[in-house]
Amino acid sequence: MATRAMAMAEREGLRATLRATLCRGREKQLQQPVRTRPSRHASDPNEAERWRSLASEFRVHVEDVELCTDESDRNSQAWTPAVFVKPLDDGGRDGKACARPCVVLLHATGGDRAQLARHAAQYASRGYVAVSVDSRHHGSRASDPYNEALLRSWRTADARPFLFDTVYDLMRLLDYMQQQAEVDLERVGVTGVSLGGMHAWLWAAADERVRCAAPMIGVQSFAWAVEHDRWHARAESLRRGNAPSVFDVAAKDLGKATCDAAVVKEVWNRIAPGLLTHADAPQSLPLIAPRPLLVLNGELDLRCPIAGLEAALARTKEAYASLGASDMFEISFQAGIGHEATAEMHRAAAAFLDRHLLSRQVSNPVTTI
Repeated sequence: MATRAMAMAEREGLRATLRATLCRGREKQLQQPVRTRPSRHASDPNEAERWRSLASEFRVHVEDVELCTDESDRNSQAWTPAVFVKPLDDGGRDGKACARPCVVLLHATGGDRAQLARHAAQYASRGYVAVSVDSRHHGSRASDPYNEALLRSWRTADARPFLFDTVYDLMRLLDYMQQQAEVDLERVGVTGVSLGGMHAWLWAAADERVRCAAPMIGVQSFAWAVEHDRWHARAESLRRGNAPSVFDVAAKDLGKATCDAAVVKEVWNRIAPGLLTHADAPQSLPLIAPRPLLVLNGELDLRCPIAGLEAALARTKEAYASLGASDMFEISFQAGIGHEATAEMHRAAAAFLDRHLLSRQVSNPVTTI
């Protein structure tokens, strides 16, 4: 019993460290009411028509709002644009809305809240409140471009545009959901692709209010990649067009002709302190136990190499077993697939979330593209 108590205390200490890394002094904002306003960003006509078409096809209702997720941020990143996709039938009685399960869908690098629009509509058609947001410096928040934000973080370390600040926004999103009677807070899940998969994993690790997670092509070990000189594909993913990437600039600042593992390590330590230690998958992924977790990756994904996940997956399996929840953790590596979220992965994520979050059996628990 003493050993188990010590292990649990260690887990909670690690979670507290992770939360402190994500919050950066903003802890007092958590659990506080979240201000909202109508979306101020005029939708692209094609995007607006896409939402209207999906709403008609799947008989769902679409709401586009903005949430003030960071009261301490006085620039363009204080407000998080969010789309809520809901069933037309509130499922309640006597005019009272029924509390529904919620799934949050998170986009990849370069995407926005509309990237997974069809998936969101399909989830809503099956009874979910489906939510999609713009990550920091993406979509309607890209007036401050992602690449420039990464460079500024390298130079000044005054923000965490890579992963951490968006995960903080997601914690505040859940604060907002606590204000909504239509969301069943005991049935909140998340899935995401690539960058969104990383956000999903870290959010679920830090915030126990997330009851179920199915990250796609995101879970990886940053420290392993540096130690084994397998960082190239991940670093290249942060390059935007022909502009110098944060790694190019860092190499020059550090007096090196080209980027190497030492440069990558210095970049991660500066723009995302803790990413190589307590926030990395071997330490943070086990914190999701005993809640349902499905990790979906491609067998040939160079950004998330299987060899680099061995320690993380072994520790996570051990954590689930120690909590008597071995059946709550699943792993899927799709054969012959690189860094791609396939239709098969989306279907697997949908089936997993349906199994753990829906209170009734659905007739069409699959997602098509």
